[in-house]
Amino acid sequence: MMDTSTLNVRALEIVPQPKRLVIYGSPGVGKTWFSAGASRPLFIDTDGGLVSVAITGTKALVVEPKGHQDLEAIYFWCKEHMDDFDSIVIDSLTELQQLLLGEIIEAGEDKGRRDSMMPVPEQRDNYAVQRQLHRTLHELRRLGKHIIVTAGLRDRKGQNAPDVTPGLLSVISHWSQLIGELVAIDNADGTAVERYLVLDPSEKRVAKNRYGLPRAIKNPTWDMLNTLIDDAVEGGAASKGTPSVVTETAVQATAGS
Repeated sequence: MMDTSTLNVRALEIVPQPKRLVIYGSPGVGKTWFSAGASRPLFIDTDGGLVSVAITGTKALVVEPKGHQDLEAIYFWCKEHMDDFDSIVIDSLTELQQLLLGEIIEAGEDKGRRDSMMPVPEQRDNYAVQRQLHRTLHELRRLGKHIIVTAGLRDRKGQNAPDVTPGLLSVISHWSQLIGELVAIDNADGTAVERYLVLDPSEKRVAKNRYGLPRAIKNPTWDMLNTLIDDAVEGGAASKGTPSVVTETAVQATAGS
């Protein structure tokens, strides 16, 4: 008879977990600013967009990977310095994907496997990057920290989506708890821009809303989103909608963005 004594079979419980978010949108919409609001963030910076964050006086750790080996080194550094940060921000996945793809293409050129005058990515190159990032995301998840991943915006046959390859989009769709598009809208009266984090999946927008949060969150901050998620986990309060946070017209207002 098979030994089952090592199996950990337990009752299902609702236990708060570190958050795993994917926030995508157009350049300058505020993805990095939103991410900088996370608790004691460590930025894995490939986008070079932290100047505006530094100006605000936000305290953060920053590391700039140059290739796949650096990603592995970052993971081991994180394991050795767990008390130095609470959150990890990959800013951005779009640029990190391109960085790793360029590294693979250059390696192929050095080995004479392709024409260096036409460094066009091949399907196997994209698949190699997908596997690298799949491993990286799951290794970082094991650290038990909040993780925010930013990405650019891509139009996929009329649907707004994170600017990554289809294979990588599949990876982050399974890995993440929330995927939302951050949208900036100019007020008709010329007043300050308002931002909406749209979590409503549709034919027009890729999104994921595991917690049943409001369809769109007005002027979101990390603290606000974190509280909404915790409330949803603890009692479903957020899933009923919070009038001071969400407006039903927000989704309609961003539909054409």
